[in-house]
Amino acid sequence: MLLFGGYQSRQNIEHQIKLENQKVSSFKESTIDRVNNSVITLPEGDTIVGVKNGIGFFPPDENLRGGSVKMLTKYLVSNIIEKTKKTNTARLDVFVPMAVEGDSNGSSLYVILFHDRGDAVIEKSHFRLGGASVDVERVSILSKDENNPLEEYRVKINYFHEGLDPVSGILKVIQKEIVVPVADGHFVD
Repeated sequence: MLLFGGYQSRQNIEHQIKLENQKVSSFKESTIDRVNNSVITLPEGDTIVGVKNGIGFFPPDENLRGGSVKMLTKYLVSNIIEKTKKTNTARLDVFVPMAVEGDSNGSSLYVILFHDRGDAVIEKSHFRLGGASVDVERVSILSKDENNPLEEYRVKINYFHEGLDPVSGILKVIQKEIVVPVADGHFVD
């Protein structure tokens, strides 16, 4: 049934939703290139870093020694948030570990949340895992916690951390994991 004026048929709306979801899913093919050639703001301040071929450099300032960032795209994962009748638009959320050398901690490892628009990735949120002693093993997407209606989904980060064994007190590599909720396209603490 075709309606005139400002109204659209239910089938037409569903068709438009399907087309937008297909368009966003096609972004995935070149997401790594966009992440490797992006602009990020260092989590510790207002320093903007241009990333080219996965690496960017920044000068020293009062908080930073000056150094580099490196996108660890081999661990990149993405999650499509489909458009529905309740949501405004579809989006592709992209998660990439980023190593920073020369920040106020000496070095840090973050997971950065980008939104991929198809022509560029936009940094939206970050989560710090630790310093030089952290090595990412895997980043994965989990379903949302049904007890939290604001969550869209969760991100699980498996990593290795050099630290003291709580039982023996010996310095060793410890396998850890952390689960971080995502709501409205941002990490939630």
